[in-house]
Amino acid sequence: MDVKRRDENQENNRLHNNLTEQSCNENKITGNSSIYIKNESEHGISGNEIVDIDRDMKLEDLTDSYMDLRNDFLGLKYSSMDTENKSKDFDINDTDINDIDNKNTDNKETDKDTLSNKDGKETNYLKEILEMVIYFAVVICSVFLIHQFVGQQIEVSGSSMENTLQNKDHLILEKLSYEFGDPKRFDIVVFRPYAFDEDTYYIKRVIGLPGESIQIIESDIYINNELLVENYGNEPIIDGGIANDVIKLGEDEYFLLGDNRNNSKDSRDSSVGIVHSSAIIGRAWVRIWPINKIEVLEHQ
Repeated sequence: MDVKRRDENQENNRLHNNLTEQSCNENKITGNSSIYIKNESEHGISGNEIVDIDRDMKLEDLTDSYMDLRNDFLGLKYSSMDTENKSKDFDINDTDINDIDNKNTDNKETDKDTLSNKDGKETNYLKEILEMVIYFAVVICSVFLIHQFVGQQIEVSGSSMENTLQNKDHLILEKLSYEFGDPKRFDIVVFRPYAFDEDTYYIKRVIGLPGESIQIIESDIYINNELLVENYGNEPIIDGGIANDVIKLGEDEYFLLGDNRNNSKDSRDSSVGIVHSSAIIGRAWVRIWPINKIEVLEHQ
């Protein structure tokens, strides 16, 4: 009986060892960790069941490995898809940024155009103002030059030139002729009678010229001892004044009389006397007022 029990135990040990060796070989092939079983009594199961359990665990491990690989693969796929989507998003964002940059560039160019237009308008305004200033400067200078060297408007005050000119007649005084020539006999001239008073002007007619001798005898005028024939006087002379004696004119001196011979303060009066050429301003040229008497004045 004891021999039989010992044989059974040996047989069981042999089967157990075979199973353990087989399990180790399978584990080496699959690469899974082996399951160490101390003895049958700990598990309460037979060797065949141990092999089945070990196989089930290997299938689970394989399933887990497959799922891990699948998840890794799907993870890589989704990761690549996300990367592509992100790159697309980046492309879209880059396009949007380019569009924004283009819009900003266009806006800047529009702002530059607006600024250039504003600058152009300001430049035009400044140009117009400058042209206006230049225009008025030219007008003022022209008026000044005309007034100074060409002519100016004057008004007759008094009756010393009647009947040729009347009180309140408006004349144009022409100055240019005397810039290039000398006054002539019978010219109607405007002059300053007093060197100390530059604001007082007289208008008279030229009778004696430089270098001539002048004398009034009774009502006649003699030039170089010859009778002067003229009809500008409105009546015979009553008083010859300082010309009752012979007056010798210098190279730049003139003898002037008013046409209203008995109502004129002229070269016969000692306060006026001989008139120097430097005192003569110009020649009366045209009467412009009254309208019904507009005419070019007669001098010869």
